[in-house]
Amino acid sequence: MKKDTQIDIGLSNTDNSTKIGLGQWTPKEKSLEEYDSVQHSLPSQLQDGFIKNNLIRKTLKLEESGHFGDDFGRILIKNIPKVFFILLPFFALLLKLIFFRKKYFYVDHIIFSIHFHSFGFIIGLLLLIISQIPFINEYSGLLILLFALSLTIYLALSLKKVYPSPWWKIILKQIVLFLAYFICFIFLMALVSIYTYFTL
Repeated sequence: MKKDTQIDIGLSNTDNSTKIGLGQWTPKEKSLEEYDSVQHSLPSQLQDGFIKNNLIRKTLKLEESGHFGDDFGRILIKNIPKVFFILLPFFALLLKLIFFRKKYFYVDHIIFSIHFHSFGFIIGLLLLIISQIPFINEYSGLLILLFALSLTIYLALSLKKVYPSPWWKIILKQIVLFLAYFICFIFLMALVSIYTYFTL
């Protein structure tokens, strides 16, 4: 049985240049001109299809530019706040669905969502500032753990206060809330990554 082709966009540095890996579709040619030459020399039935052709051409153009890694990372980080802005009403919708027995309007959940995301941005900003201290760089993993714990504890206390329920229900619903939110975040970041890749 023929295996499905998987595309895995990864970066590696070779000879001070950025190499973009696309799994089985990683171009063997070193330049766009060389790739076009090889394609034109092949019979039409052996040439790369539309999707593979455009993906490899884009990859080679980005490699030739020599700034792909920096530009991609900079634009991706710049778009993260936009992702959270999109997730804000989604988070409120999740609250509406999970706490459906509570007689709150959707706008009430929106207010809670704004409050929680504001807290997350403030904590994230503080930790980002702290991470700029030279010797703190060695503890980046600890800072990430601290960020996750602060959000988890704060959300649990907030849910308990705004949506009064037994603790076991609060914890269970918080887990469901985090899982759904995380899945949506990964999905949106994947879309943003693909969009960033093709618009560079």
